[in-house]
Amino acid sequence: MGIQDFVDTNQIRTAIEGYCGREIAQKAHLEETKETFDLLESFLKQQKEALEQESVTAFFEADMQFHIQLVSHIANRELNNLFGTYMYRMRNLALHSLHVPGRMEKTYQEHLEIFENMKQGNMIQTYESIVYHMESPRNISIDED
Repeated sequence: MGIQDFVDTNQIRTAIEGYCGREIAQKAHLEETKETFDLLESFLKQQKEALEQESVTAFFEADMQFHIQLVSHIANRELNNLFGTYMYRMRNLALHSLHVPGRMEKTYQEHLEIFENMKQGNMIQTYESIVYHMESPRNISIDED
């Protein structure tokens, strides 16, 4: 994937996840959203365990599930299909960025911030924390390739 393809793909993913995260935050009080929070929390626990075990592969899988759940909560088939295409394209780059020292810990902390903002119903902070999270590994991947 060329640099421009990477940038384009990352921008689309950011737009999709930012929208979905904002929608989840807006509906934080609903029962269906609480179920999503339970799933997201389980993925955060898996990430923490993988971080403690220094397992990039296990961390990566929980990381992907966290992002997939953000989008699948919206239950928009077109968004899910589009997102799936872009997740496939970003898979190797995401895995690469997690091998950078400190990136797994930073990713975990960013996910915690996204999660807490959504749970508190803070739509603006949720969106901003997702944008920040999506831009962080972009710089790693572009700088090191």
